[in-house]
Amino acid sequence: MFDRSLFERLAEPGKPAGQDVRIDPARLLDSILANLQHVFNARDGGTAIRTDLGMPDLTDVSVNFPNSVPHVLNAIRYQIQTFEPRLKDVVVKHVYEPDNPLGLRFQVAAEIDLPDGDDRILFETILGTDGFYRVRG
Repeated sequence: MFDRSLFERLAEPGKPAGQDVRIDPARLLDSILANLQHVFNARDGGTAIRTDLGMPDLTDVSVNFPNSVPHVLNAIRYQIQTFEPRLKDVVVKHVYEPDNPLGLRFQVAAEIDLPDGDDRILFETILGTDGFYRVRG
């Protein structure tokens, strides 16, 4: 298991990319959340090498709201399963907010594969009014 995301390994190519026997769980979680924020804020089809990297166009989401919620939920799950291999057993749920009925907030539960055993984590993904996804643990 890698302790750094693909984006981190690309940003620091000289740093070894192998397994880190002393993984700091807090640093690992920060790395995972930062990676997912990058992935979620890429647009579907915007990368020539991996056309499946990124989330659906927000115009489609807003035009078809609320019917687009399951589509976004599935896209979040797919992006995590495909581009964040440090997580497994991913469960994504839409969180309806009565005070913000047009908001898109998702709760994600998953397991981090750690050398000394799995650790269950919970975090949120929120689509802001500015069109950017925010990931917070």
